[in-house]
Amino acid sequence: IFTVNGAFPKVDFTVVNASSLCSNNEISIQNLSSVNFGNITKAEIVWDFTNFPTNLVTDTFPDLGKTYRHQYPVFYGTTPKKYQIKMRAYSGQSCMDEIKKEVILYPAPFIIFNSPPRVCENIAPYLISGAYDSIKNNGRGYFKGSGIDSSGVFSPGKAGVGDHSLTYVFTTSNGCSDSAKRTISVLPLPEVHTGKQVVILEGGSALLPATAAGNGLVYAWSPSQFLND
Repeated sequence: IFTVNGAFPKVDFTVVNASSLCSNNEISIQNLSSVNFGNITKAEIVWDFTNFPTNLVTDTFPDLGKTYRHQYPVFYGTTPKKYQIKMRAYSGQSCMDEIKKEVILYPAPFIIFNSPPRVCENIAPYLISGAYDSIKNNGRGYFKGSGIDSSGVFSPGKAGVGDHSLTYVFTTSNGCSDSAKRTISVLPLPEVHTGKQVVILEGGSALLPATAAGNGLVYAWSPSQFLND
């Protein structure tokens, strides 16, 4: 049994989400190759035909609608880069068709998020600073996490005592986004008890029954006058 292939195969593919491709995300293409009789027996893909024309990926089961993914090197800045994708489709061993398509990748933002200092649980809500896109792309950033709103106002009392993960997300006007995470620690307040009122005679002395509870405590009396320890 042998197969006589029909006309040469018709190679084609579509780039998924072609209008908003970012260097820090995978690019996906969908196989649309066809032949009027027989099967597409092999597909070859060159992801960067301009710079590396011999670096190809071969698939011997190139089903119609199959998706192929590739990660280009991540780059930053404000200038997009162009790549040429070349695809060949075979019917049998020698019947072949090929096509090239150009794609444009946009640079990714480069996020800086400085580690926030530890805070006490009774501190009033305040704005978290030190999170931004170092490239200064046009776009918008927002925060998410426990005790923080989208504008970056952190409420220690709302978050509660403990370690909390904060995330800053920045999306450029081209739709490319990146994020960074940092941990902020909310510390509990120490508990101080001074006991009941102490009454002593003039010239006498008494031990003030003060106690405190917490971790890593240090203490100081004030005013220091008339206190000897």
